[in-house]
Amino acid sequence: MQEPEAVPGGGPARLTLFLLCDRAEILKDKLYIMGGGMRTFNARSFPAQIRFSIAIEVLVPWAETNREIPLEFRFETADGQHIGSAGIQFAHGRPPLLRGEDQHAMFAISDLALGVPETSQLVAIASIDGKEQRRITFQVQAAGG
Repeated sequence: MQEPEAVPGGGPARLTLFLLCDRAEILKDKLYIMGGGMRTFNARSFPAQIRFSIAIEVLVPWAETNREIPLEFRFETADGQHIGSAGIQFAHGRPPLLRGEDQHAMFAISDLALGVPETSQLVAIASIDGKEQRRITFQVQAAGG
């Protein structure tokens, strides 16, 4: 049986949502986010370890379904020094009744920890298939600062 052609506007998988948050989880195909859109973390002292989650949605064009797609996250200082990373591989299937439709894949990566030596401006970088998709700039500061 021949698969239908991809719908116009196919192309590669792309990130449509990327948030740092206090907590994120997937439950019954819904993405639940608490404290989403964080841009400032407060640390009691330095060096510090900040804890957070990442909420993600990826638009997967029909032609890209049923294949492994690497989703990577890098964390860097403002001057580009690598301080951590995380990632997943996923394959989004093709629902039997939706022929040629783009698929939305949602993920929650919870309980991440990142060591931060001092008050810093940091960057979270999300990539799919090795191509940068989005950046989030955030700060880690002394509590009360």
